[in-house]
Amino acid sequence: MDKRQRWLGLMPLALLVWGAAAEAEASLRLEGLLHPHTRAKATPLTKEMPKDWPEAVISDSLKQSGAPSGNLLQVEGSLSDGDDRLPDLSLYDVHSFQGQAGQSVRISLESQDFDTYLLLYAPSNELIAQNDDDGEGTNSEIVLQLPEDGVYQIVANAYDRTERGTYQLTVESLSASQIEQADQQAEADRSLEQGIDQYRDRQYEQALASWQAALSLYRQLSDREGEAASLGNLGLVYERLGNERSAIDSYEQALVIARETGYRQSEANTLGNLSRIYNLLGNYRQGIDYHQQFLTIAREMGDRQSEADALNNLGLAYYNLGDYGRAIGLYEQSLAIGRELRDRPLDTLAPGSFVSRRSDNSVEEARALGNLGLVYQRLGNYRRAIDYFEQSLAIFPNLGDRQSEVLALNNLGSAHRFLDEYERAIDYYSQALTLAREIGDRRSEALPLSNLGDVYASFGDYDRAIESYEQALSIYREVGNRLGEANTLGNIGTIYDGLGDFRQGIELHQQALGMIREIGDRPGEAVFLANLGSSYLALNRLNEAESSFYTAIEILETLRASDLSDTDRVSLFDTQARAYKALEQTLILQNEPNEALEIAERGRARIFVELLSDRLSSQQAQPISSAPPDFATIQQIAAAQQSVLVEYSIHDSAPDGPALYIWVVQPTGELHFRKVSLADQSLDLSSLVRQSRDAMGIRGRGGFELVEGASANEQLRELHQLLIDPIADLLPTDPTQRVVFIPQGELFLVPFPALIDADGNYLIENHTVLTAPSIQTLDLTRQQRMTLGNSANPSVLAIGNPTMPEVWNPEASDYQQLSDLPGAEFEAREIAEFFNVQPLINAAATEQAVKQQIESAQILHFATHGLLEYGSPQDSGVQDVPGAIALAPSTTEDGLLTAAEIRTFNLQAELVVLSACDTGRGRITGDGVIGLSRSFIEAGTPSVIVSLWSVPDAPTAALMTEFYRQLQQGQDKAQALRQAMLTTLENHPEPKNWAAFTLIGEAN
Repeated sequence: MDKRQRWLGLMPLALLVWGAAAEAEASLRLEGLLHPHTRAKATPLTKEMPKDWPEAVISDSLKQSGAPSGNLLQVEGSLSDGDDRLPDLSLYDVHSFQGQAGQSVRISLESQDFDTYLLLYAPSNELIAQNDDDGEGTNSEIVLQLPEDGVYQIVANAYDRTERGTYQLTVESLSASQIEQADQQAEADRSLEQGIDQYRDRQYEQALASWQAALSLYRQLSDREGEAASLGNLGLVYERLGNERSAIDSYEQALVIARETGYRQSEANTLGNLSRIYNLLGNYRQGIDYHQQFLTIAREMGDRQSEADALNNLGLAYYNLGDYGRAIGLYEQSLAIGRELRDRPLDTLAPGSFVSRRSDNSVEEARALGNLGLVYQRLGNYRRAIDYFEQSLAIFPNLGDRQSEVLALNNLGSAHRFLDEYERAIDYYSQALTLAREIGDRRSEALPLSNLGDVYASFGDYDRAIESYEQALSIYREVGNRLGEANTLGNIGTIYDGLGDFRQGIELHQQALGMIREIGDRPGEAVFLANLGSSYLALNRLNEAESSFYTAIEILETLRASDLSDTDRVSLFDTQARAYKALEQTLILQNEPNEALEIAERGRARIFVELLSDRLSSQQAQPISSAPPDFATIQQIAAAQQSVLVEYSIHDSAPDGPALYIWVVQPTGELHFRKVSLADQSLDLSSLVRQSRDAMGIRGRGGFELVEGASANEQLRELHQLLIDPIADLLPTDPTQRVVFIPQGELFLVPFPALIDADGNYLIENHTVLTAPSIQTLDLTRQQRMTLGNSANPSVLAIGNPTMPEVWNPEASDYQQLSDLPGAEFEAREIAEFFNVQPLINAAATEQAVKQQIESAQILHFATHGLLEYGSPQDSGVQDVPGAIALAPSTTEDGLLTAAEIRTFNLQAELVVLSACDTGRGRITGDGVIGLSRSFIEAGTPSVIVSLWSVPDAPTAALMTEFYRQLQQGQDKAQALRQAMLTTLENHPEPKNWAAFTLIGEAN
């Protein structure tokens, strides 16, 4: 066996996701590094001699050698460019010695310059032995009994064709005691090798016996390296047999010997095994320490493959700690090395490079891809996870790594299940289960069984779900997988919850929670606490439910790593939202609306709040806290705003049926709570919002078709009944007093100004309205406004009807130029005239020109096309934050000012008006709407006016002109927008003509 070979396997990691179904993940990680120690072993024939190769002369060899008594031959030679080459183009020399039948000899070839290879030919010219290594470094050794009298030929060879340098060749005759020792050594080596073969064949008890025998022999021989190899491998088999303590003891003994003998490769292997087992035991911090040591040695040795392994396993430890940003960084480093290894054939490596010899170097690439998929799956970015899993799955069959193929199939199934694509999920799980059974891998078999149980549970087929879970549970216990056992117990607990047997569910959740705490899996602990809280809530054990949910949330809030991208942090936050919702329900049932509002705030717009707080902190001497507000702080915000605050929370699965929670906070600090049942609605609230938009003819970027009157009014009345009627008595009677709506989910798309009351009046006729993602963001935009100051003559940048760019149309599968907007040009000219500035229109409105002026203007007005889909990879092919503003292209810019670009600016604008289509829309998340409006606020603007649909050209121009007229007359932004809407309503009464715009953020 080549001393650099390793056997790398994969271990499953199952993780329950909050709710009725469980997430089972298979994490691609290093299984363990076997320790070969091969001194006297004939390796498979990999070298051959040329047809005509030179024969060495015995007398010359002996004369050169000056061999001392007892030695048959001793040569100091060298391989250089002038030497002969074997068919594989590696260099070689030939030396000879006289031998006798039955004589025992040891032949050693050592070099500090190159990896040696040794071949021995009998007097009959028959190859009788060859060896690549002696278990230490790069030297080779053959010990054997000679078969006949005559002259034996020795080939001193370099393993690779690029290698050259000096060497020492020794042939010595062995005494009886030396022969006995050599036989004992050979027996020890055979036992070690036999154990390796048995381990690979999953004959773990037999491997244990073989390695224990090898250990005893190596200790008798005082062979410290053989002892270390045996101990290291015993650790592996103890792990497989579920005896983690004995495994750690064996590894630690092996590590001491490896360090005493200076055998760096053995030290690295043992550190890798120790780090892995501590990961499996949940002691991730200890595992990280060993991983770091392993990584350091791998880099010192130039062992790129081990470096990739160490990075992968470090990533796994941080993944299990919930530090997803660091995990991604480590996996990406491992992926880069894996691709480097894949793309660099071994014979092209520079001298001194060290790479384990494998038939295919894609294994590290495949593992890193799979691990990246797992992180993005945990973050809720399932489409991106699927892409990584598919890349990984395409590689593993070529490697013959069937176990990894099983896990990749499992992961693909889980990602599709989270997208509610159940047929595809079942197909992948079934393939994984079939393959696991074909290869006889019990560990891998448990995972698809558990995952199939999840699917059956989601269908309400609880009998089949329990059957699958119990099969998985039996296997997890058989193989000693504590994490899999805990997750499966928790999954069975959710089944009993679904059957209404909550007491049995609680018992199982508590068992799972105890096990997961022993393991140290913090994300898993939060999951089980939330599940346990759900069971308590169903039994009306409210104090216990509250405690469980609070503890779960505290853990979840430690997992939002700041080094993740904002998109990934938001996605992760969305996967955690249910725990906040459940705690809201628990507090309301205990008649604690104040505390429930605190949790409602704590469970929304957290990433946005952190971004705004960081920006404000950088502008001020005192840092701005991003901690969620308590009720006293919420009261202070309402007073500072002098506004009525209305916060909504949609509960699709409340204990007593779907409901809408509404909190109303008066400027005086008085709080009112109202609950609206949604159980009797013929449509769910989200569908109602969509139908109201459809009824107005709102169809997105492609424009709309006018739908007159009745249908639209009916939907707008129904929305008013749900959203406004329950709190109508709490809203101000003065139409100039502001009402700030804090929506959630699809409610961000509600055209609040257009809601119609029982008397047929629009809401805007009675109230001045604006919106915010959360109460806390409303306070932060007010603070941002205070940093900008006031100007009697603000600088204005007005952009209208630029020469339109071409954009990708996915329906036509081609690029098309956006349409001309004459009304937008008129609008920009009128607004520029108000402020006595020159507008940017037509060809002058280039993206480059806008970027040059955008950071100095105090008012930014864009009258152009807005693109909702741009930045969505499935529609545009661009990986970006959704949303873009159309500007004139140039030689250096494409004419699309994207949301991702906007958020990088340092804006001084107190107001941005996006007089374009769909600029208030984007990706709706628990953190608010991710799109253009958020990007402008993040870049420093406290007030943004955006549209909720594709706005008509002429009425929009009239509305905007009136808005600025009102603004110049001294109205605040919210009142100016209200008056502009009322004026436009008189001439263009359909809501689609005037109700699309909303003010987000600060009104002053």
